[in-house]
Amino acid sequence: MPPTAAAAVNEQSISGTTYVSTNDDETAELRVQDLKHVLDEPDLIVPVPTWDPDFPDTRPTPYSKLVKPLRVTLNEGDMMYLPAMWYHKVGQSCGDEGYCCAVNYW
Repeated sequence: MPPTAAAAVNEQSISGTTYVSTNDDETAELRVQDLKHVLDEPDLIVPVPTWDPDFPDTRPTPYSKLVKPLRVTLNEGDMMYLPAMWYHKVGQSCGDEGYCCAVNYW
């Protein structure tokens, strides 16, 4: 959804956090249970949309019903350019071989 959908996505400000490892062994495999999130220093406030068009009745604003999200399906070898500040949600499914791969470049 373009930035003009801001009134529909019910943004809330949250404190920014970063995941850090609690395992002191730098050669160990990183495991989810070894991660904790720590508040960013200096304080970073991040606007986060809380309305999801896939669940339109959860946390809507009066403008949410007016937004029609653009839905795109990419196939193997496809690439998509997403302009800065666009609201987006990404899903992924595996091919016949059982592999999934996505690359983000910021």
